[in-house]
Amino acid sequence: MAWPKVISGEQAGPGTHQWAQRLFPLALFLLALAPRLVALNRYITPDELLWVYRSVLLREAVADGRWADTLVAGHPGVTTTWLGAAGISAQLITNPSLQTDYDWLTKMANLLPDNATAFTKLGGFLSSGRSAVAIVNSLAVLLIFLLVKRLWGFGVAALAGILLALDPFAAGLSGLLHVDALSASFATLALLTMGVAAVAWGEDDHPWYFAGWLALSGLATGLAIMTKTPTLVLGIVAALVFVIWYLSLRGPLFSPDRRRLLISFTFGVSSLL
Repeated sequence: MAWPKVISGEQAGPGTHQWAQRLFPLALFLLALAPRLVALNRYITPDELLWVYRSVLLREAVADGRWADTLVAGHPGVTTTWLGAAGISAQLITNPSLQTDYDWLTKMANLLPDNATAFTKLGGFLSSGRSAVAIVNSLAVLLIFLLVKRLWGFGVAALAGILLALDPFAAGLSGLLHVDALSASFATLALLTMGVAAVAWGEDDHPWYFAGWLALSGLATGLAIMTKTPTLVLGIVAALVFVIWYLSLRGPLFSPDRRRLLISFTFGVSSLL
């Protein structure tokens, strides 16, 4: 009697395996988004209502063309107020009854700590800003997965994406209208696109390939710095990465695999900074 042939996972249904990999990014996005929406209508942190008010100030300054007044915080927290203002705009469209509260807020000269009425009205616009931040941070998890996949393969990328999506600390911060999670997301994207650019040099003959990834890294770096100024440290990390890149041009000492290893080490050190 012949024993049944053992079929490996790759041999059994390669089409199913490919479909699983294609659907994984969507599943990862939803997996990241769900815990980041937990904070909606559950609790309020003290700083968030201040960010709602700053978002109102930004929205009014843009509407009136007062560009000098669009800098409403020293962090500078630009992306946070952008998302907060976008959330407020969407909420006013879907729920016009909030327009009265919004107009009341725009007439305040300052937000004082003992103004309970103002904080109550600001709380009505918090969920929309939180939702916008949660969506952006969830998209960042998806992009991180795709970039890690380019550098280290699907297995490492899938594990990293799942851990990042379900990490309680990251998920908790990523659902708040605040600067910390956004700055972490943009800084991580800046580092990974920088790594892809460095590895791409010499592995792809098209010059625009390297330049394109470098431009994307610059865009992510700019968003990180506009969110929170301590991410200026990315400049130091960029210098280290491109020192490695320059040395790799000097001889065969830095093979592509060694280059990836050194870039990984550089990213590990930068995360401690």
